[in-house]
Amino acid sequence: MSQHLQRIFDGAIDALRDHLLPAVRDEVRRGQLVAVLTTLSELRLRTEWSRDWLLRQVEAQAATFCDIVDVLEEMSVDWSRPPFRSVDKTLPGAVLEALRDEGDRYLCRLQDQLAECISKPGVPVWALRTAILEYIKLHYEIEAKRTPAVSLGTLQHDAEESR
Repeated sequence: MSQHLQRIFDGAIDALRDHLLPAVRDEVRRGQLVAVLTTLSELRLRTEWSRDWLLRQVEAQAATFCDIVDVLEEMSVDWSRPPFRSVDKTLPGAVLEALRDEGDRYLCRLQDQLAECISKPGVPVWALRTAILEYIKLHYEIEAKRTPAVSLGTLQHDAEESR
């Protein structure tokens, strides 16, 4: 992603937030401007498909897949195995994105298998679900860091309520 495009997003967000938003008094127009700021912030983050961000996601999957393999090796049932358990940190972003998507598909298949076998004895459903939930928590933390946080100042109705 070009740093130039990131600076354009940053400049537009800063200008709208710092110069235009304080001048807008009509609450409807102010709300529309807040929506534009939020959209620009989201676009800025979503257009920045950094390799590091993808690598963190794939590494989180690889750690989860190691936990899943440990559980599956104790079973005699033939389950689908994770697509990978380690990641080459030098892979390009496009390959990391493909690995991440493949890992997500595997986790969906595993959830389907768990749903089919939930009542069968000897199936470590809770151990597998715990591993998946730990990945989901980690994935959420990674994603939360990419969620825009736009400082919007005080909205008109906030100022009126404080009076």
